[in-house]
This record gives sequence, structure tokens and C-alpha cells, in this order.
Amino acid sequence: MKLARFVAPSILFIPFAQSLISCPFPIPWILCEECTVFSCLMNPKTTPVRRLLLINFFVSGLSVGRAFCSWICPYGAVQELFSILGRGMNFKPSRGLINAVRILLFFLTFSASLTLYYSVMRRTFPLPPLLADLMFKVGATLLTVIPTGFPALIQLRLLLFITLLVVVFIVRRGWCRVCPLGSLISPFNKVSLYKLDFDEAKCNDCGLCSDLCQMGLDPKKGGLDSIDCIKCLDCVKACGRSAITIAPRNELKAIKHKIDLWGLGWKTEERS
Repeated sequence: MKLARFVAPSILFIPFAQSLISCPFPIPWILCEECTVFSCLMNPKTTPVRRLLLINFFVSGLSVGRAFCSWICPYGAVQELFSILGRGMNFKPSRGLINAVRILLFFLTFSASLTLYYSVMRRTFPLPPLLADLMFKVGATLLTVIPTGFPALIQLRLLLFITLLVVVFIVRRGWCRVCPLGSLISPFNKVSLYKLDFDEAKCNDCGLCSDLCQMGLDPKKGGLDSIDCIKCLDCVKACGRSAITIAPRNELKAIKHKIDLWGLGWKTEERS
């Protein structure tokens, strides 16, 4: 299962890395529709990779929550690899510090991205004047700090990538805990059709699931329903008593039951 998690990210790492190098904009993957670098594999005018990733982002989110971070995202695979190498350190920052960094990073990244992209989307997605003004001021300030020269931009991205590797070497899945994209998809954990279910009656308190959790969550304390759970399924595989399982939400169970009552052959536990 661990090897399976590296398949899609390994394939996608090539267009991700190439776009980081070739992207002429301060923040990559935002203005791809306006990009003139047709050799970039993330350019929608050249390949459907970016479009497929966006579709997968929302479809997987609605289906299984934040599984995108474990099974699709190349940075997730890189983090997992470096987390294994630095497992002896495994520094655990406080939840308050993580949330503060996550909120700040999301606001700054969203502001800069909005400043870049709003001229393209303003006709279809107008923002309240006060909010738009605040976002633009923050975003414009950030964009003036980011180098615009191509060599300097590449050096900055390389420096940020090395910093990311150092962070995830010290803190397991450190970037996943504060990633703006992860913050955007994390609410799906609360509404996805399938979730991780915990049966306390089957648990023998071995603690193996919480020890193996890449995000430092405890299934016995609601960790499986947390917005931080990346659905890596390590806890499911580790539990020898099947106390943690993949299960449909109650709303989906109700739909299945109705389909069964309509005689469409979808068997349910109530019928059996």
C-alpha cells in the first residue's frame, strides 16, 4: 500500500517540477491560462494535466475527503520519504502553532493568488469591496517582494523547496499540516461520501494507529474525522482487529437503503 501511494505522485512529479522551473509568474499554477510557455506540461493549451488534476481534486474530495494529499500530490510523496528518513527526530509542534501558521500562510497565499488572477475572473466572481481591497493590498505587497527576474525566481523556488525538505525532515508531514491547498481541501473530510469509521468495541488500546499516524492524530479522540486526516490508510492497515474501517456516511447509507427498497438490487445490512 505504501508503494501504491508513490505511483501517481511519481508520475506527476515530472510536470510539477518542470512547471516550477519554467513558470514565469511569481506564483505557479495560478495564471496557466495566460501563460505563453507552451513547453510547460501544466499549460492547459498544451496538455490536460492541470485540468484533470483540478477535476480529481474536487471529485476525490467529495468522495473520500483529503485523500488527494496522500495518493496524488507529489509533495506528499516527497514528504513521506523525508519523514521516514528523519523519523528519529519527529518533532511535534503544538496544535495552536500549527493552526496559526496554517491560517497565516493560507491568507497570504490566497491574497497573492487573488491579486494575480482577479483581473481574469472579476467579471464572474466579484468580491465585496472591503475584502477585495484588503486582499489586493496584502497580495500586491507580497508580489513586490517576490523577484521577477527569471534566474532569481528559480533560485527563490529552489531555496523554498530545500526549506520544505528540512521542515518535513524534522516534522513528519510538516508541509501537509500547513499547506494552503491542503487547507482548501480539508473541509471535504466533514462531508465526503466515505469516511474512516472507528469501532471502540473492537479496540484493544494498543496505540499502534496513533503511533503510525503521519499527521499525529489519535483515532480514539476523533482524529479520523479531523480536517487534518489525509486518508493515508496506515491506521486501517495497522489495526489487526478491524477497529478502523472505510465506511459510507449515514446519508449515503440512507440512499443505499432507499435504492434497495425500490428493488434495484443494492443490498443493505438492514435487508440481510
